[in-house]
Amino acid sequence: MARARAKSSNGMDSVLQERNDYLMANRRNAQSRRRKGVPSQGAPADYHYRNQGDWLWMSELAWDMYRNNMILGSITDRAVENQLQGGFAYDPQTGDAKLDQQLKEWWAEVSIDPRQCDPGADLAFRDQEEIALRASLVSGDIVGVPLEDGTVDLIEGQQIRSPSRPTKEAIVHGFEYVPGTRRLAAIWVLKDDVNPNSRQIRKQDLRPIQAWDDDGEKSIFHVAFKKRTRQTRGITAYAPLFDVAGYNDDVQFLKMVQSRAASMFVFVRKRATNFDPAYLAAETNLGKDISSDRDSEYATNNRQYREVAAGSSIEGLPGEEIQPWASNIPNSEFFEHTKLLLTFIGVNLGMPLVLSLMDASETNFSGYRGAVDQARQGFRTNQKRFREKFHRPYMRFKLFKLGEEDRSIAKRIDQIVNRSPSASKPKINIFKHRWIPPDWPYIEPTKDATADLIRDANMLTSPRRRCQERSCDWDDIFTETVDDRFKALDYSLQQSQVLKEKYNLDTDLHTLAMILAPMPTAERTNVSVQSSAAETQEPENKNEQ
Repeated sequence: MARARAKSSNGMDSVLQERNDYLMANRRNAQSRRRKGVPSQGAPADYHYRNQGDWLWMSELAWDMYRNNMILGSITDRAVENQLQGGFAYDPQTGDAKLDQQLKEWWAEVSIDPRQCDPGADLAFRDQEEIALRASLVSGDIVGVPLEDGTVDLIEGQQIRSPSRPTKEAIVHGFEYVPGTRRLAAIWVLKDDVNPNSRQIRKQDLRPIQAWDDDGEKSIFHVAFKKRTRQTRGITAYAPLFDVAGYNDDVQFLKMVQSRAASMFVFVRKRATNFDPAYLAAETNLGKDISSDRDSEYATNNRQYREVAAGSSIEGLPGEEIQPWASNIPNSEFFEHTKLLLTFIGVNLGMPLVLSLMDASETNFSGYRGAVDQARQGFRTNQKRFREKFHRPYMRFKLFKLGEEDRSIAKRIDQIVNRSPSASKPKINIFKHRWIPPDWPYIEPTKDATADLIRDANMLTSPRRRCQERSCDWDDIFTETVDDRFKALDYSLQQSQVLKEKYNLDTDLHTLAMILAPMPTAERTNVSVQSSAAETQEPENKNEQ
């Protein structure tokens, strides 16, 4: 009996163990599809594109879809435009107001001059921003290489290669690492464009670009939105939606072909049992000499089908009934299925359906606003990543090049770069700055501003947190506001004094200053905005509305 109880207990434990296991861990689940390329012992991120050809193939397929897919390329462009808009604004924070203004004016000139940004003198900084962000989404990554002339060369992913034959260097798809570490040592780039069909890339076809210069400054910056710690190359954002986007494109094309065929003049000729077979023999002789009245009758009738036009009247042969054929193409389910596929595509790029199609007719205003708010959260995250990967190293390099031309800037750089660890931190930091990403306007300006006012008044949030929600800094807001109002009031008082002395006015200076430079309405002050009579007057005839 004891032995039987033990067996029963072990059987129950086995059942409980199966119920407590993750279904995902069960490799023998007949209801799940088999997944290839999933090692049971685990693998680093690079394992899943371990062959260089796999990464290149994914990248080229992505660019093909961007070029030729009827919807995917435009959705990607809308995502890039939403995140960049007019571009990121450079705002130096060195600690010296005069130096900040000098750097702002310098960058305003440099950023719009292609000769100082692109080695080909073709791309301004805003163009390079757009290309870098688009490539990081479509291809997976792009590398910026600062050059001696002060420009930045953008190298696309397919130009970065490993030699076909393995070498002693630790090179992963063109990225060479210091042996035993993940510290980047160099990237290997094709010297010249090679035949895309060539499979052999020799080491002499490549040139190394060191990742660090002699002063320890990083001499390349890799723009890629990586999701794993030991991931070398960026992966195209199209990878999860590759099949869905391809199927959607195929279905749309086939439906258009089908609709085009169904839109042609199509007739069904139904022949009764008493139909004379002699007419069939006459059909084979169509175009030849007509020797009988029956053949002549058939030829006349068949000509009607070849010359059919709008308003034509077609008569059948004796024993033949003519019926038009029509079809419901596409059917109602097609549109719902298409919207579902487009939703899947847009989600992978952070674009809800209303932004992907630029059409909000499928939802109400609340639904539109909720979708746009969620999309903007993803846009802000990408903006922060892009800023750290592209903008900050770009500006650090440009400041070093500026120091080669300006001794005062070189002195400021030397104070930061060559400062000894025991020395006190300098008050002025030439490299300290921020990039202000473009923000989006209120969807409902009046309601959103009123909501912010109510939240502030009832201490539901702090001004600092509220500004963070708008991608701005409260310290900058109130500092700039006070400074701007100070300048306006100071200048207004000066001009008021001029007016008072010139015209011997009896009005005090403050009143005159408020007339010249009225300040914004104070908090909790009621404001009434009335429309003109012409706008508020209702039309006499309601049909004119």
